Amino acid sequence: TIHSRPDGDPEAGWVQHASGALAVGGGVEAEAFDVWPPAGAEALPVDGAYERMAEAGFGYGPVFRGLRAAWRRGDELFAEVALP
Repeated sequence: TIHSRPDGDPEAGWVQHASGALAVGGGVEAEAFDVWPPAGAEALPVDGAYERMAEAGFGYGPVFRGLRAAWRRGDELFAEVALP
């Protein structure tokens, strides 16, 4: 699971953001990305993405601002992310 709470407030409650489980077998074969960006994917604007996320209540500090490019293909999202 992934949890967070406000920095500097040890009395604040923890908020769960995600959960998951790992299991052996039964996985889905990953797509080979011989072509990048993925064929048929539409580029998404990333300029101002962190500002829009902050307006929606998702604040990301400088270490977590690595989004460089993004694409959508149907229900799939693809992103290029780099550490600062």
